[in-house]
Amino acid sequence: MIETLAYFARISRTRVKLIATALFLFSTLIIVSRNAYKVNGKKSFPALSDSKKI
Repeated sequence: MIETLAYFARISRTRVKLIATALFLFSTLIIVSRNAYKVNGKKSFPALSDSKKI
């Protein structure tokens, strides 16, 4: 029983690390894409400018 709990705890830590890594990479991708969009001479990100038209 203790071995099973230890196994599930180890699996849970692995899942949390994977989710945290995925979120970090996704947010980094968003930041880089927004900065690249600004560098190309555009004033704002398209998703933000589209929301103002509604």
